[in-house]
Amino acid sequence: MPHNNCLVVELQVGDVEVSRIRINSSVNVIFKETLKNMDFPDSEIKPYMESLTGFTEDKTMTVGTVNVPIYVGGSARMIKFLVLNKLEIDNTILGTQTISRQCHLTECKLSLARTCIIGPCQKDSFSVVSEFAQPKQSLVEQVGIDPTNPERCVGIDAELDKDIWEALVNFFRKNVATFAWSIDGMPGISPEITCHELNVDSTYKPIKQKKRKLEPEKTRAVNDEIKKLLKAGSIMEVRYLDWLANLLVVKKKNRKWRICVDFTDLKKAFPKYSFPLPHIDPLVEATAGNELLSFMDAFLGIQSDTDALR
Repeated sequence: MPHNNCLVVELQVGDVEVSRIRINSSVNVIFKETLKNMDFPDSEIKPYMESLTGFTEDKTMTVGTVNVPIYVGGSARMIKFLVLNKLEIDNTILGTQTISRQCHLTECKLSLARTCIIGPCQKDSFSVVSEFAQPKQSLVEQVGIDPTNPERCVGIDAELDKDIWEALVNFFRKNVATFAWSIDGMPGISPEITCHELNVDSTYKPIKQKKRKLEPEKTRAVNDEIKKLLKAGSIMEVRYLDWLANLLVVKKKNRKWRICVDFTDLKKAFPKYSFPLPHIDPLVEATAGNELLSFMDAFLGIQSDTDALR
């Protein structure tokens, strides 16, 4: 399937199978922490300093160079790596020219949903085989953490180690007051602690959208939501606005109404970010090697813009 994401593979580097090797650079980079995990001797690293500039324009100095063999497409080749002394989610970065010289991209082209596996063949050679990685299906158990309300539950992997499972349950029960189970449980943060201000271009002319009529059913849903937010102190009435945006009402999968705000005009008055948010794939890869992974769903999963409609 065509995509714009980087190619991430697993290869044999030296005598070790190394995962999370990213093919996305003009140079070959290996991190000192990776060499340490490979039990690679520091004496093999030749001192060398050079400034490298990343996609975020941050400059990093190399600490040396090292020659290490990699095995791709049934052959081995000695590759010169620049050594960086910093932590990254990737273990190694290979230049696209390096990997293309080792094997045909038509044989190694993988999406991030696939894994490039190096398997032993006859005569101690190596071959590249691509296959889909099947995610493990875990049984999630709903555990009540509030003795006063049995509906307040968290989902925990039922296959976790017993000691870890009990420690998590005890932790949640001791901190049950930290979680918000309704709007009333989110009174807000005092401005004395932190305050957020929209970075709107002062030269941009404020826009007041024309009022859009809503169907009776949607109007009732909006009125109910406004009353609920007013009672909780999450919103307040404001008159003589400079900016005015309409509400958008969409029905969720559970047949309940979601109230959104059309901030299309307001977004146009914001400076554009030079670098977008990272893709979900590198974020998932960063979890590799960790013992536990937790998820938290924001209350009702509310999104206050038109993206909620897509």
